[in-house]
Amino acid sequence: MSEPVFLQEFLRPFSRWLSAPDVSEIAVNGPGQVWVERLTGHFHRAVWLNPVPQKHWGYTHSITLMRRLFGERMFPLTLQGLEGAMRLLSK
Repeated sequence: MSEPVFLQEFLRPFSRWLSAPDVSEIAVNGPGQVWVERLTGHFHRAVWLNPVPQKHWGYTHSITLMRRLFGERMFPLTLQGLEGAMRLLSK
């Protein structure tokens, strides 16, 4: 039995991930999150250099999302942040 037409149309934006052999789960949480999860899953030594001052990191949804995805691998875009990121990447 084939899928109903409405389901095919609903899933059309996800077709490239549904057919990708390296994707085992798709969660629709917000724009941009799918590619970041694939990026961090593929590059285990990835870091995020955040241009927003660190004291403001708790105030936006997008930064909260990036913190959840990158965890302790998010650094401020400062000299100290670059040094910390490079230390982590060189381990």
